[in-house]
Amino acid sequence: MKANASRSPILARSQKRRQIDLEIMVDWIRPGSRVLDLGCGRGVLLDELRRRKEVYGVGVDHDPTKVGVCIRKGLNIVQGDVAGSLQRFPPDSFDYVVFSRTLEMIGEPARTLGLALTLAPSVLVGAINRGFWKNRFSFLWGGRTARNEVYPLPWEDLPLTNHLSVGEFLAFVDRSGYRLAASVYLAGDWETRCTRWVSWRAGYAIFHLQRPPA
Repeated sequence: MKANASRSPILARSQKRRQIDLEIMVDWIRPGSRVLDLGCGRGVLLDELRRRKEVYGVGVDHDPTKVGVCIRKGLNIVQGDVAGSLQRFPPDSFDYVVFSRTLEMIGEPARTLGLALTLAPSVLVGAINRGFWKNRFSFLWGGRTARNEVYPLPWEDLPLTNHLSVGEFLAFVDRSGYRLAASVYLAGDWETRCTRWVSWRAGYAIFHLQRPPA
């Protein structure tokens, strides 16, 4: 009982992040669009988009259990890794490609984003901000990975491989010539929106990228 109780706040935060992602991205995506959700999990976003926006959606996930859930929901699903699955589709197959807490978990994120923007003119990215102020002070004072509302797990249990900060990502977008059509920054509580000092104050960020002008 004690172990389950200790995990419940982490689970609650994860569910809150998923709900925030869902609401913002559903709002950004146009009705009737074609959407590719990379790392779609149990298909929560795609199911909501189908119900509320009548989109044509395709999901990709490597976890067979989650793939099975998507199949039972009647969703279009591909089992496999994100980078490999991008090769399955011809250019301009979709209107949006979604990376909801997925980009940090794959290698060569710049290449992967570039491929995604050949498949769709718009890419949505939701990611934890490594530059959150508590993370910075944790390294400064203790030289260790933070344990807080942004990174609730110890270092050895973190699934992420390519942590990104808001500053790093915005600099990458600028260097790559992509257009940042919209962005939302949320504080460490995952609810309060930040409009100033976002590189420090944001615990989570959601970006809407578009191809560079022709």
